[in-house]
Amino acid sequence: MIQISLEKDVSARELCVAYFKDLYMYEALNKEQIRRGFDLIYIDMDDILIDTPLAIEYLFKMIEGIVFRIKLFPESFLYRIPDALLDTKMYISSIL
Repeated sequence: MIQISLEKDVSARELCVAYFKDLYMYEALNKEQIRRGFDLIYIDMDDILIDTPLAIEYLFKMIEGIVFRIKLFPESFLYRIPDALLDTKMYISSIL
């Protein structure tokens, strides 16, 4: 779901974030399952970037929504983001 939403528009990514909240609230997914989903995205990011060059930017916006808007995870969730992606995000921000 995360990967597909990265290829869509802003509203699809926002719906994805809201859907995580609903899935958690109704106990269809637990926090560990959601964390693992993001971990899988981090692992596949090189392949995802081929089809969606701005995927890292979109992913960070989704994570911001999950942490700061719907408060599904504490801010420490940000520390799970691999350093390689953080470096890439800083690089992308500096050239845009």
